[in-house]
Amino acid sequence: MISEALVPRPRQLIPTDQKYYFQVQKNPVTARISVIFTGSSGINGISSADVKVTQPGGAVATGIHQPLKGITEITLDGSKEADRVEIIARMPDGETYRVYDELVPFTER
Repeated sequence: MISEALVPRPRQLIPTDQKYYFQVQKNPVTARISVIFTGSSGINGISSADVKVTQPGGAVATGIHQPLKGITEITLDGSKEADRVEIIARMPDGETYRVYDELVPFTER
């Protein structure tokens, strides 16, 4: 039975014409997960994004993207199983949106 903490929730649409792009990759050797903010369309970008990785054993790793301060890539510990990766984007007005919530599998080389 899958733990409740590993069940992805629906993404939320940002209520503007803005689009934000993140790249999520799991290293096939180390199982570390890289989350990269690759940019946005439009003038006003996100002010930050909270990233959370939940492993099947219950371990949790967190990090924060701060694009305006040049922090656009973070790497967090994953497992050699499917890990849940959540990204919550914070807009300049303080509103937050769940823009990514998926299980990221481990695939060996």
